[in-house]
Amino acid sequence: MKRWWRCLLIVALAGLVWGSSTSGIADEKDRYAQLTPKYRKWLTEEVCWIITPQEEEEFLRLKSDTNRERFIEGFWEKRDPNPLTRENEYRDEHYQRLEYANRYLAVGSTRKGCLTDMGRVYILLGKPDDRDHTYSSNIVLPYEIWHYFKSPAPGLPPGMRIMFYRRFGAGEYLLFDPLFDRNRIFISRIRQWEFISPEQIRDVLGLEFTQAYSGIAPGYSTGFSSQIVEELRDPTWLKETIVSQVRSVPETGVVVDYTFDIFALSFEQVNIPTEEGFYQCHFNIEIPSEQITLKEEEDKLLGKVKFLGSISDSKGMTIARLEETAFLELSKEDYPAKQHYNLSLRWRADLVPGEYNLNLLSFDKLGRGQGKVEHTFTVDELRADRWLLSDIALGYKAVKANREMVEKGLPFTFGEYAIYPQGDATFRRGRGVMVAAELLAPEGWMPEEEPVTLVLSVEKGGEKKVLTSVPLSGIEGGGRRMVFFDSISTETLPPGEHTISLEVVNLSGELLIAEQKRCTLVDQPIEYGKFIINAQRGVDPVHLEYLFGLQYFLKGEYLKALPHLETAALKKPEELSYQVMFIKNLVVLDRLSRAEELVKGLRAKFPHDPQVLLIEATLLAKREHFAEALSRYEEVVKGGFTSAEIYNAMGMLYLNLKNNTKAREAFQRSLEIDPSQPEIKKLLEQIKGNYYK
Repeated sequence: MKRWWRCLLIVALAGLVWGSSTSGIADEKDRYAQLTPKYRKWLTEEVCWIITPQEEEEFLRLKSDTNRERFIEGFWEKRDPNPLTRENEYRDEHYQRLEYANRYLAVGSTRKGCLTDMGRVYILLGKPDDRDHTYSSNIVLPYEIWHYFKSPAPGLPPGMRIMFYRRFGAGEYLLFDPLFDRNRIFISRIRQWEFISPEQIRDVLGLEFTQAYSGIAPGYSTGFSSQIVEELRDPTWLKETIVSQVRSVPETGVVVDYTFDIFALSFEQVNIPTEEGFYQCHFNIEIPSEQITLKEEEDKLLGKVKFLGSISDSKGMTIARLEETAFLELSKEDYPAKQHYNLSLRWRADLVPGEYNLNLLSFDKLGRGQGKVEHTFTVDELRADRWLLSDIALGYKAVKANREMVEKGLPFTFGEYAIYPQGDATFRRGRGVMVAAELLAPEGWMPEEEPVTLVLSVEKGGEKKVLTSVPLSGIEGGGRRMVFFDSISTETLPPGEHTISLEVVNLSGELLIAEQKRCTLVDQPIEYGKFIINAQRGVDPVHLEYLFGLQYFLKGEYLKALPHLETAALKKPEELSYQVMFIKNLVVLDRLSRAEELVKGLRAKFPHDPQVLLIEATLLAKREHFAEALSRYEEVVKGGFTSAEIYNAMGMLYLNLKNNTKAREAFQRSLEIDPSQPEIKKLLEQIKGNYYK
């Protein structure tokens, strides 16, 4: 059996960073550490966004300051647009941009301005032709849009609109990605759940926002826009394109049109139901290695591929994010044997039942290749009273899963086995095909009283052949969950497309549930080797519980939301949003005593927080303490937080207190914020007609 090449991997996901402690990374740090502060600053701050990877590598190899000075002199000479003059216009312009970034673009950041997203874009593209700035309000969080009317760099489109936002309204400005970031990040956390649909949010934010949100330039899709944003975040060949613009005859030989070669991606998804009420969704994305650019470096061949992905629900809320960078490193001796290995990214996300959208992009950072997956899928409802069967996973190999693989919940781990999926489900005839699946039995199922059998079969051209028939009581596992694992011998099967089936049947032959998976058998040799990346799940388990609860809450399934929200609130009492959502769920379920107890504790910690005041007002109104509830709403409004819903609630409380004048004023203010409320208009007319007395 072949040994699989290990890929060095750095993972950065949703603001959390996981890293591998490797000698390669340590050596890289040592190379920077050997530089004196002057040259380290020059490399890591002054020119970090314009120096090419080849130049950086060359600079790090230098052993003396004399050679470093000569390198810096040559670095700027290479970029001098007019060598016949004393000035170096490019260098002068660069340092003006650097100074501006450090002075003005470090807003809310602990870093120097040149190292922020805004600073990087300013240094790469220059001063924008126009800037639109929206300051924080009680609804909208601050954001900026930079307009470049002409193309700011070779190959970049004219009319670019680059948007920056401040997460939760604080910290430094971050570069907005039209594909992976959602418009909900521009809405204040206290107001987010008033705006359910993307259309509502765009109505609040306005036309200018809608244009910038939809694409980085007129006529450019979100996918293409995301590719440009990724290059602005991690510039590689854009550095060289900008350098090639300096002189009329480019010296780098870089092609300056912003085009991409398309990866031939293969994509596979396997959903596995769990007893905890959610599905493990496993994804496998494969790229043929011959489509990845490898750069020769001494006796090695190096490659770099970046993956960006997100899963959002039907309301546009981002549930899971993926950000992976794979570094490939091959010796020249290994290359002939491994040149046809695919690059396989495996990712797992845990999701509750619902509709989802997956967006994934891959970038060849040393070339022009890119791949894209846009996939809409459904996670089925979990029923405790019926059999549930996962999707079938087919693989070219399986191993006994070690303790670490099980604890980390690595993708395509089934019980005690880890399967190696084949991206296009094409296998060589004569070799075994591994089959794995998981089952959940109905609650209270007794194998002795209700014996059932799992049948594995293969079908081609209408002819069905049963391969295995196993009583389920004999399958590994415990409780409701059972794992099925087997290997199909393909020697006697004809070449071509086959359908693999798993069926659960009872003694009378009644089909209880079934799943199918297609595969293709060929006689030609197949290279099964892979460069494997097991993506980190990337979501804090407690936050995952919160997301599960939130999804159920928004669907109106409050009993299902309760245990998830309670778990999140109990495990992270310092996270206010977890506490507030849990209390909201309790209020909806009329569990007021528990809610009041929790609100009392929150009021002691956060006496003036509007989220706490609003939930307390709701509780007081439920108890018919109308005057006290009004005082909480009034405190929220005095703090600058208003909405149509708040004024409507105040209006109803005034009506209960027989104060029609104040009720009328509250409803009128509500209509000023949102005129499209026919029920409130009707109510206001009734008040004016003294209907309420």
